[in-house]
Amino acid sequence: MRQLKRKPQNSAAFFENNSWYHRTKILQDDGSIKYSKKGGYAVYDLILPNIEYDIKVRFTNAEYLDALLERVAKVSASAGNKGREILNMAMKEAVIGGYIKTNPVTGTKPYKRQKPKITILSKEKIKVLLRKHLPKITGIWKYC
Repeated sequence: MRQLKRKPQNSAAFFENNSWYHRTKILQDDGSIKYSKKGGYAVYDLILPNIEYDIKVRFTNAEYLDALLERVAKVSASAGNKGREILNMAMKEAVIGGYIKTNPVTGTKPYKRQKPKITILSKEKIKVLLRKHLPKITGIWKYC
């Protein structure tokens, strides 16, 4: 059977049908579950406000995306890295969807991700932390 290649529509954008959202379930301290979405912040709060003019995906190039990422990077220390990551995902999908032939994000300036500061606690500090923040849990102390 012949596979049909999807043709780009005139209004192609960086994402389609909220595809950048990933539903998450987070267990709260009281035992309840909080449902949320992950991924929308970078698109709606970093990338879209910094787009100066509309451009169709097929006309997007590395220079345009570099200028966009430069504006995005001014928002916070990690914004440039996260913005490039989201744009890269979007452009990969555009290549897969047949909207463009190559991913222009690969030609943009990389933004380094800051390494998190990790503190390794001693057994005694872990016990203090657990006693302070998890007083409702019983039976745990016999294992410490």
